Amino acid sequence: TWDNIAGISSILLSKETNCLPTRIHGAMNIKHFLECIRPFQDSDYGSAKYPSQAESLNVAYLIELKEPPRRIDPLKLIAHKVPKGPLIGKLKNGEAIELADGRKIQPEDVYSDERPKEERPRALVFECAGEAHIKAIIENSAIQ
Repeated sequence: TWDNIAGISSILLSKETNCLPTRIHGAMNIKHFLECIRPFQDSDYGSAKYPSQAESLNVAYLIELKEPPRRIDPLKLIAHKVPKGPLIGKLKNGEAIELADGRKIQPEDVYSDERPKEERPRALVFECAGEAHIKAIIENSAIQ
């Protein structure tokens, strides 16, 4: 149950990075629990750690959407005479291609010049020891 495993994440978070490995013995699903709480990152979300100088345990998560991948401009594909097919997929994946006539096309050659103008959404989730710590979290340079 949660009562039996909830403290494990706190122990691991407060552990020094250069200390001996921690061995955990527990229920069958403890490995699954630990995999679920590991740092998370995929193509849309990233993670970063910021130093904290508080005497008590405060945990904050700043969640930001990553910048979307740049789009391919179809007019630039036509201008560079890139044929339809797998070569376009390679350009979308950030790979350079070589055309049948020997010309090399870099992804930057066909990316759209248009960039998203709107600010990406962010969310701040934090748990702190008391109201006195809220100001320090809000004024942290990582949040500014």
